[in-house]
Amino acid sequence: MRLIIGLAMAVALTGCSRPVKKTSPTDQVSVIRTNLPTTSKNSVPGLKTNPPRLPKTRGIAVLQGQVVHTDLPLKFAVISFLGGVLPEKDQRLSVFRGGTKVGEIRMTGPFQATSAVGDISTGEAAPGDTVQMD
Repeated sequence: MRLIIGLAMAVALTGCSRPVKKTSPTDQVSVIRTNLPTTSKNSVPGLKTNPPRLPKTRGIAVLQGQVVHTDLPLKFAVISFLGGVLPEKDQRLSVFRGGTKVGEIRMTGPFQATSAVGDISTGEAAPGDTVQMD
């Protein structure tokens, strides 16, 4: 009988207790007071608000590559492009060596993920040369 009464008391005491709420540092809100005037009519005086969001901008994709391989008798070059931007078919690109234009390539394909093949139309191209738009 004592066992039954003891179990009943234990169930009654543990079943009726309220669970303890755990707080984390993110649950607490802090107010930062400043001496700056606020612009909102409904804001708390001195309450710092979030700065305005700036529009998202994208950088300009530059079409620039480097000659990886050339075949001078067949007059074609394999070009690796930076940034994943590839030229269009039949687009003409200039070849530079040491900052001086040494040739021109017409992109004919095939086009891979970061490289493409083009015909050397004027001048010359060698591995290591820079290829870019005029």
